[in-house]
Amino acid sequence: YDFIAVEACAIGVLNGTQISRDIARDGIQRYHEIVQGLKPNDLPLICPSDAEIEQILNASLDHQERICRNVEAKCNEEAKDMIRHQSNFWKSIDEKKKFCTVDTNKVLKETQWIEFLSSSSNFM
Repeated sequence: YDFIAVEACAIGVLNGTQISRDIARDGIQRYHEIVQGLKPNDLPLICPSDAEIEQILNASLDHQERICRNVEAKCNEEAKDMIRHQSNFWKSIDEKKKFCTVDTNKVLKETQWIEFLSSSSNFM
């Protein structure tokens, strides 16, 4: 929601001199979740490619392995820990859209968002 507020202010849709960033962000969240009844991941998102996600996973697994090697109490059953780590990683990618960011360009091309953001009375 913060990205939308910042971009809307940058392109002049939202009056940043009248509406603070915090109030804008909270108003945008309220509009999206309460008025529209949507969740954050229902916004248009820009997500990394599968290849980029694989690189992140491999870096994360390498980090997990280094931790297991460097702590006195070794990770319990390292293979199971790695499988659990991978499972949790993919779950966070699928369910939470981890590593994705809001596509503010798409959001701010939608008439309903422009109308909402243009009216400072929506933030009072």
